[in-house]
Amino acid sequence: MMIEEYISASHRATTAPQLFGIFRRAMSARGFNMIVFSLLTDHPAIARPPQHGIFCTYPDEWMQHYNSRNYEIIDPVRHHLPAADETFLWDSLQGKLTREQDICMREADAAGLKNGIAIPLHGQRGTLAGIGAASSHGKADLGQDNLAQVQIISRQFYKCYVMLEKRNVMPQRQSILTRRERDVADLYWRGHKRAAVAAALGISESSIKFHLRNFRIKMGTATLRAAFMKAVKLGIIGK
Repeated sequence: MMIEEYISASHRATTAPQLFGIFRRAMSARGFNMIVFSLLTDHPAIARPPQHGIFCTYPDEWMQHYNSRNYEIIDPVRHHLPAADETFLWDSLQGKLTREQDICMREADAAGLKNGIAIPLHGQRGTLAGIGAASSHGKADLGQDNLAQVQIISRQFYKCYVMLEKRNVMPQRQSILTRRERDVADLYWRGHKRAAVAAALGISESSIKFHLRNFRIKMGTATLRAAFMKAVKLGIIGK
């Protein structure tokens, strides 16, 4: 699959599993037929906490062993991802490992995870995700050109994944906004001062602050201004 075809196909995906299937085929065509995708930080915009293995095609036996040994805590690849800007080889971590980490990596190799690489995926507002990829046949091309393509493909997957998950979570957030939160946000957005909003709705000014905070959180934004902009765009307020 050419990169242009992959990008076009990824934009047509309507669900995250479908998107991952497209990504998996593109990665397999470049020699990496085993993949794990994880969120390493909170992703407020899609209401997702950190989670290892959201999508995973690593061998089941290895994942069971990995989880039973709590390797997620010491996994050197995961430890290195926050500091990495570009795709890196697992082998590049050799010489920097603790005894337990070295055992983890040797056991991964014995489980069939060859030619391992990791791709850091830095998102908005400090969010971080990561992809681990390996070859079961041990013949993946680790050259600069192939790894550059893998990085482009992975970043496109992450971008589309977040977009799809936002579409899923926004209707849920809208539905759990209370009528009071909508009314407070709408009046405040229209330029009314906090005291005027409180008087119009017959509640205290401290309640206005409370409702605005809940509104911002449910809209999944870092600032109240951004929450208003998103709510207007979605037709929640300002009608």
